[in-house]
Amino acid sequence: MKRFCSKIVSILLIMSLILPSIALAVPVKPTNDDTERVEIVRIAGDNRYRTAVEASKNAYKTADTVVLASGEDFADALPGSLLAAKKDAPVLLTLKNRIHSYTIDEIQRLGASNVIILGGEGAVSEDIENELIGKGLNVERISGNNRIRTALAVAEEAVEAPVKKVFLVNGYDFPDALSVAALAAKEGAPIFLTQSDRLQSVVKEALSDFNVEEVTIVGGPGVINNNVETEIRDLGYTVNRIEGSNRYRTSLEVSQYGFDNPETVIIAYGYDFPDALVGGYLGAKYNAPVLLTSPTGIPSYIVDYIKESNSVSKIIILGGPSVVSQEVEDILAEIELPEKLTIESYEIVDERTVLIKFEGIEEPYQLNLDEDLVPGDNEITFIYENREYTVTITYEAPEVDKSELQALVDQVANYKEEDYQSGWEEFEAALLVAQAVLADEEATQEEVDQALDNLIDAIDGLVEVE
Repeated sequence: MKRFCSKIVSILLIMSLILPSIALAVPVKPTNDDTERVEIVRIAGDNRYRTAVEASKNAYKTADTVVLASGEDFADALPGSLLAAKKDAPVLLTLKNRIHSYTIDEIQRLGASNVIILGGEGAVSEDIENELIGKGLNVERISGNNRIRTALAVAEEAVEAPVKKVFLVNGYDFPDALSVAALAAKEGAPIFLTQSDRLQSVVKEALSDFNVEEVTIVGGPGVINNNVETEIRDLGYTVNRIEGSNRYRTSLEVSQYGFDNPETVIIAYGYDFPDALVGGYLGAKYNAPVLLTSPTGIPSYIVDYIKESNSVSKIIILGGPSVVSQEVEDILAEIELPEKLTIESYEIVDERTVLIKFEGIEEPYQLNLDEDLVPGDNEITFIYENREYTVTITYEAPEVDKSELQALVDQVANYKEEDYQSGWEEFEAALLVAQAVLADEEATQEEVDQALDNLIDAIDGLVEVE
């Protein structure tokens, strides 16, 4: 596997004057070998609203419900990721006073009948609500008198007490909320918002009302300071903190904290929120963490994490090249998938179960088939450790033993109806089935055994004439 070298080029010297210092991965020229690499999917429109539409198209063919949030602020959409996941609904974005025609078109394409608006009229106007109602949609608005209360109202709609865990993020700074929205939605845990230096009384009340056990703070003391953490502990809650030295490392820490062996990761721009607003529900739907990148390059430790996971085969980039550059895409496109294993042998357990033995792996993999194996060669394709394998399984159907059934049929061949006062109809029916099974060259052992059991039961049910 090729190794990426970190170096600072002139453009990064300029950027370092205005951006925090981070180690960036540097692209290499694509090769022409046959090595399999990760799949790159870029979801982008020419603005944040179209990007949200494109994300919806990527995730849903149909949806009964759509969540609609302001595209001009992050505060309502990101806590709404949990609600969207619960409703199995995409998140679409709107301006405060105007909803784009293509957003309306997407609602209609989905066949949605319900729209949940997040935030008050200061975020999404009453005119937009009325426009949606006028198109025959059922519209519900979830809001509070500020972003902190709106997040709590969303939580009340999405989950019921008791709630084991909530995530606490700075409601006035977006990067950490971008990182944790997918994890919160995946785990069914609400996102509560707070100011950086104090915990509002309404949040304290919500922690009590939801019977919360654990509060996970996202971001370091510069984002939510230690006084808030101490205050929560003093209230009797278990407190954890997920943090990194910058927004990129925090996104990595969130991924490592909550996502085991993800097959997909989402890459979003870490210096603004618009395109990443949809990352929360997408991450929950695809079990994918949201990792942040800088405008001009992706941190080398993010690339290393994806490489070393040995599980990621697909990377979704949110936004166009102006927010996640082509250079970043080129770097990601060079990430190689782990070498495929060699199938050493297989063992047929039954018609629908095969044990696959991989070279170098001690425990065999149990392959459960959707259909029965048929006599002869069966070409089976399956996924193991996120890689596709094809194996030809030669199946010889076991010989069907009809001897016991045949012997019993021969034994009762001379039975006469007049000798029995009851049970003859049941016996005669069971005998006819047994004879049909004996004559059927394709009868299975299960059918033979069933016919035998039924015939024995019918014989036992015969009552002789006294």
